[in-house]
Amino acid sequence: MSNTEASISMQEIHTFEDFYEKRAALNNLILVCENNELIRNEDLYQRFIKDYTQLEHDYQNYWAEIAEKYDIQEKEGYYFHLDFKTGKVTLRAE
Repeated sequence: MSNTEASISMQEIHTFEDFYEKRAALNNLILVCENNELIRNEDLYQRFIKDYTQLEHDYQNYWAEIAEKYDIQEKEGYYFHLDFKTGKVTLRAE
């Protein structure tokens, strides 16, 4: 039987924190490039997009690893939620 919640390790929490920080930084860099023609460098912008796409791929793969490790079954209409303070992963309705 699959779980609907689990507590993950501090190292796993730190990995998710890194994903969130990198995602926020890349998001901001992309927004600056998109909204300021004077400083937009197309090569740099494309690199940000590429890095963001790779990060999203890695992020989804890491969630899949966590789900498998802790036997948390994804359900349609729900998403994984991590409480960074407690380390508890739960499923939440979209």
